[in-house]
Amino acid sequence: MTPDFTSCDWGTTNLRVRIVRGDSVVKEVRTPQGAGTLKSPQEFRMALGAAMDSLGATGPVVISGMAGSSIGWKELPYARLPFLLDGSAAVVDEIESGIFLISGVRSEDDVMRGEETELLGLEVGREDAVVILPGTHSKHCVLKNGAMVAFRTFMSGELHALLSAHGILRQSMAPGWDEAAFLEGIDESTHGSLTSSLFKVRTRALLHGKCPKSNSSFLSGLLIGSELSALPKDVPLVLAAAGAIATPYRIAFRALGLDARSHIISDDEAAVLAVRGQRKILEQRA
Repeated sequence: MTPDFTSCDWGTTNLRVRIVRGDSVVKEVRTPQGAGTLKSPQEFRMALGAAMDSLGATGPVVISGMAGSSIGWKELPYARLPFLLDGSAAVVDEIESGIFLISGVRSEDDVMRGEETELLGLEVGREDAVVILPGTHSKHCVLKNGAMVAFRTFMSGELHALLSAHGILRQSMAPGWDEAAFLEGIDESTHGSLTSSLFKVRTRALLHGKCPKSNSSFLSGLLIGSELSALPKDVPLVLAAAGAIATPYRIAFRALGLDARSHIISDDEAAVLAVRGQRKILEQRA
């Protein structure tokens, strides 16, 4: 068994550091010191050190996410497809003694950084499947014979954020949740063009008096439904979503009849996929 370690998930806007003992996260801290806010290796080193000091964390440290990108601590080359799910294909650099930085994965026309580590944390064996990893940029990962052989990125989360903050549709929306409106958006996504259906966020408010939170939920359903319409029709699915984003995706799976051929990962398990993937990579180097 790999010894205890410090897990670091370095996003563009936030840093998450966790102490991992055995199979459990025993303590964690989040800070706003994402990769996009730091300008030099020294600033990355100081941000990590401060977070570890606040937790009383020690090495080894395993870092995944944007720290290995062009805006990160050190830019690493992407791993290539096929990406083996035992962790042996990951690109890893010991940038300082006991600090291991994991790169992302690329295809011919797409990239990911961080999601590949979550994928390694799944216990999916060698069966063929498509794994859906929802997020700001959702990833649909095609698995065959114990490897990821292809993937696609869907900007569902970012589109919702942009349309909620900019442009004419923002005037019709506000944060909130309305499940009926979300399901209406899912249904709408199965009928027409996305670019045409988007304007219904506006007309729901103008012509039908729908409230802003209802319209925001309708937009979520429209975008997520459009994303899931791209899934293949005859392949088992795995949905791995944690936190607030898990509920809408699970509802969408039921509404579209996808749950009948899906394994839906629990929220608790999905929340520690990155940690499990990092442990697997660390074990490969032992």
